[in-house]
Amino acid sequence: MQDCCHFIQWTQVFYGEAMKSSVEAQQHRILSAAKLCFQKRGLAHTTMRDIAAEADMSLGNIYRYFKNKKALIQVFTAVDAQALADAFVLLDSTEDFKGVLRAIAKELIRSMSGKSELLIYIDMLSEALRDSELLSLLNIDGDEEILVRILEKAVKEHRIKLALPASIVALGVIAFIENIALKCIINSRFSEQMANRQFKKYLDVLIID
Repeated sequence: MQDCCHFIQWTQVFYGEAMKSSVEAQQHRILSAAKLCFQKRGLAHTTMRDIAAEADMSLGNIYRYFKNKKALIQVFTAVDAQALADAFVLLDSTEDFKGVLRAIAKELIRSMSGKSELLIYIDMLSEALRDSELLSLLNIDGDEEILVRILEKAVKEHRIKLALPASIVALGVIAFIENIALKCIINSRFSEQMANRQFKKYLDVLIID
């Protein structure tokens, strides 16, 4: 009887995980389709029906996972925010603070300087300026707030010294990365290598070893 109970518990866990995995796979499929639609048509001109067609799913099935485009955008921004938060965690205990931050910035610049990625971000931002609910979903200051806490912690632990208050340094770092990634797209002669060199110089002014 005990073995039977263990078996039942095991099957519940197994099928629960399998169902969870299936749901995540479907959500990923829909998000990928939405991303392609946003790139092709723009956020405002993309409908849930367009996304269903791109995902090769029924419209009703799409609505099982996401009730509207705002729900999709919320997941997009949450995934991006979590990825950046996970990267910033690497700064929490490292002695090579600037080296790790440069590596994070390098990856961000590489990712953001992809034209399609930046187009989606700008598109979302422009729509959000017309829609306060959408603007709140984007959590624009979230990355900056995380970096402020990490900078203050590193200063307290005597791992770095800052030339300016942590809030100003965090704002400067995030803004510099975003603007230099945009420059990589606009100016074909400005490479990612040049962007990374400029960021290193900028960081040397803000953060003192």
